[in-house]
Amino acid sequence: MSLLPESASFEERVVDCFLALRGRGLDISPLDRPVLEAWAASGVPFEVVARGLRLATEKALYDAPGEPPLRSMRACRRTVDAEIRRHLRASAGAHASSPSESSDNSWELKRTAALLDEAAAWTQRRPGLAAALERARELLPSLEGDLSHREDVLALLILRALPSPERRVLWRRAQGEIEWASSAAGRRMARRTRLLSALRAALG
Repeated sequence: MSLLPESASFEERVVDCFLALRGRGLDISPLDRPVLEAWAASGVPFEVVARGLRLATEKALYDAPGEPPLRSMRACRRTVDAEIRRHLRASAGAHASSPSESSDNSWELKRTAALLDEAAAWTQRRPGLAAALERARELLPSLEGDLSHREDVLALLILRALPSPERRVLWRRAQGEIEWASSAAGRRMARRTRLLSALRAALG
């Protein structure tokens, strides 16, 4: 059952996301509060901070498999802050070039193209994934939602194209220790972050 209400604030959503990705705990430490407040003051959408947390989690899972991926918000601040700066630069550039253009959309499409390029490198080593990549090329640019949703779709398409024994191993690895107290959205994010990390480790 989700403990996060629909009316949750930016800070509550970020904490829920962090705890789900960390896989344990019910709250952040007092030392992490200033970090959370700085992210809230930046004015970026929740999805930008969530993506930074996902990237920090992936890096931690790759560098130290089997260890808790996130220990504190302070530990992943550099990654999240870099994602915030990317978003703010893209927003400023889009408004300068065309006030009617959606800066978020422009930023998302660029990152989606980079994601597909990454998957293309996987298919060079695993030609059997080529059909899944072509399906992803058709679907991803037109999908609504943030980049995380596109990452999820790509990961599931690639996973389904793998041989059954390998697919089962990667899916079990993606389960991890999902914090029972986080929201349903937080648990999905944690599970799919681990899945994309497992795929990158196996194929990248």
